[in-house]
Amino acid sequence: MHGVRAKRRERLRALQGPPSAAPTGAERSFELDIEEAVLAQASDSPDEIEAWAGSAGVMVRMAAADNPLAPHRALMTLAKDEQVEVRRRVALSAVAPVEALVSMVKDRSSRVRLCVALNPRTPTETLVALARDRQEEIRRDLASRDGVPSEVMDVLSRDHQGRIRRAVASSPSASDAMVSALMADGDYLVVADARAAAASRIESRLGVSASNVDAINVLLDDAWWDMTPESPEVTLAKVLSPNV
Repeated sequence: MHGVRAKRRERLRALQGPPSAAPTGAERSFELDIEEAVLAQASDSPDEIEAWAGSAGVMVRMAAADNPLAPHRALMTLAKDEQVEVRRRVALSAVAPVEALVSMVKDRSSRVRLCVALNPRTPTETLVALARDRQEEIRRDLASRDGVPSEVMDVLSRDHQGRIRRAVASSPSASDAMVSALMADGDYLVVADARAAAASRIESRLGVSASNVDAINVLLDDAWWDMTPESPEVTLAKVLSPNV
């Protein structure tokens, strides 16, 4: 690895040209961190990445966490790093071990927990725990995320904060039944968002306005596709237009 580092530094020096003045100790240390971070992020060797993960330089450890070839053992170590930004990189990693994501659900930093909530690799039971997180931003962003399991959305749809329920009403992850239920919410802002979401879904699926009773009836009568009075679209339409 040292030979690779030396060659890389030679290439960097060639690109940069001769320095106008000798760098100070702090400047040189910063330059070395940048150079090593470049190596850590570009390396295709699991052993090298694991070695970079143990670097004293924060930027280097961040770069190791960003590497898509980072081995699980290195990411598990970095998930416990003292620096928040390093842990955030692990929480956002597309190759983060599930064990690491689960371990970070109780991270002391809400920024790390938010990243765990947004990672598609995070298991359902962990997302359920995050749906009850004390930090409102985490619950709101989780509610707005696409592909959230129904168990998680169910918890969020009953959140004590109206802002979270509004996020659920507008979320692509919310089921039609959930949107319909939120149209009877006690918060008028939640109701408004749920009605808007229902109308948008009906229009995109049926090609007609949710308030156009005659057009919806024509669609039902003509049976353009397998749609019944129990179909989700019809359920939404009935809530919006009781006379349909």
